[in-house]
Amino acid sequence: MIVRIRQFNSDGLSLFSNYLEEMKLNTQDRLPHDFITDNAYSVELTDDIKIEITQFENKSEFIKYLYPLVKRIRIDNLYYRSNLWSWLAAAYFDTLCPQREDGSRKVESQDRYILNTNEWKRYYRHLIATPLRLYHEVNDDNLSKIYLTGKAYKHGDIIEQLASRQERATVRGILEAVILLYWDPNKNRPKLNSTNRNKPGNLRRLAGSILGQFQMTYDLNSMTGQDILKLLPAEFDEWKQ
Repeated sequence: MIVRIRQFNSDGLSLFSNYLEEMKLNTQDRLPHDFITDNAYSVELTDDIKIEITQFENKSEFIKYLYPLVKRIRIDNLYYRSNLWSWLAAAYFDTLCPQREDGSRKVESQDRYILNTNEWKRYYRHLIATPLRLYHEVNDDNLSKIYLTGKAYKHGDIIEQLASRQERATVRGILEAVILLYWDPNKNRPKLNSTNRNKPGNLRRLAGSILGQFQMTYDLNSMTGQDILKLLPAEFDEWKQ
């Protein structure tokens, strides 16, 4: 199905929230067929931007499909338009919350689907706005690949560990260091166990405490990935190989 891009009005946003609660309680297993295009609940943003409502599994393909379309939208504070990003989540709900074999869905917290703009700790949880915004702000396919890995319906540990800290999420040197340490170029994906909290030198350790300590002493914004790697303690040595 191809539709013009839209945004919810207040009634649509409220109804979407209700549907999410019903699906979480297993009293409903899908959104009504015409919900996203019903003029009672949403309005067209423009008549020249159309999206195809289809199902994506791969996050990279999903975000790279949406990005050139969304960036054509000419409205202020684009990345804080909750009514737009929430509508997109409803439009691609089968991608963000696919049905299991038995027809049920694992509906996550509403922050995953309804953009919460009150604080970054809740904002970054959105499954479309966050990876798309990071892809835009990093503006480098090689560096942003760490945010686009995996399934479209989950952030994954890399986003959870890095993007949850706004002051580090798009720092070029940090992203370079993360790729040098934890990216497997042969398999084009993060290295096995890179986020395993029991593994010395894992990404959780880097993002959770090491970078915080470094930021009190060093200007990480002016450093390269190799510069940051030289500062790391011995526990990270095996990841440099």
